[in-house]
Amino acid sequence: MVTTEVAEKLERITRKLDELAPSVSAASEQQSRSIAQIHGSAAQRNQQIQSTAARAEEGASRADQFSEQARTLGKLANELSEMFQRRS
Repeated sequence: MVTTEVAEKLERITRKLDELAPSVSAASEQQSRSIAQIHGSAAQRNQQIQSTAARAEEGASRADQFSEQARTLGKLANELSEMFQRRS
């Protein structure tokens, strides 16, 4: 009788596991798809960040160039002003 009880319980457990297996499998597949989507989004975000950083560096470099050009123009303007003042 104990053996019969154990066998019946094992059979119920086995049926329950058989019922749960498809939903566990589906949930696992959904989780894998979600992880892949998150990974893709993270990679895209990383590309955007790198692109933004590169544009920022380029902008900073151009700003430095413009500042240098402005200093050069200022010096030239001062030299011209001094030349005109001497002739006056």
